[in-house]
Amino acid sequence: MHVSTDVRLLSLPTIESLGASHDRAPESHRQLVIIRVEDDDGCHGWGECSALNRPTYTAEWSDGAFEQLTTGNTNDVGPMAAAGREMAHTDLMLRRDGRSLAASLGVACPTVPAGAAVGLMPVAELSDRVDSLVATGFGRIKVKIQPGHDVGPIEAIVDRHPDLDLHVDAN
Repeated sequence: MHVSTDVRLLSLPTIESLGASHDRAPESHRQLVIIRVEDDDGCHGWGECSALNRPTYTAEWSDGAFEQLTTGNTNDVGPMAAAGREMAHTDLMLRRDGRSLAASLGVACPTVPAGAAVGLMPVAELSDRVDSLVATGFGRIKVKIQPGHDVGPIEAIVDRHPDLDLHVDAN
């Protein structure tokens, strides 16, 4: 069966910049590489390449991944681009079979709490930001940390929200 591929490079505005230890440059937009595959029967699947706007802690970036995925050489792509392509093909196969990804993985819980990511910022500002996110219904928060900005921020959040599903990202 033949599968056609459509690769798009999108640029979406960001609500706020996400400061991380590997890159503190403010971003007004987030580039995303989206992959859509379609078989002869019209069934389709979607995938997304997670590469960032520019190389930071990995050599892969969105423009480069887009170029790799659109040049026609299917073997010469980076791991993030390859994962996006595989995600699209997996989605296609699951849709053909009428199964969800959750069902194929044996996941029993039909939903997960909404999550948000918070970048590096002063502890007081971080605490207020987490308070705001929790108040608007976010049940999971991922906080960026770095050496010297790790224990204090996490303690401040846990003190205010001891039952919060908290994730810590040090890249």
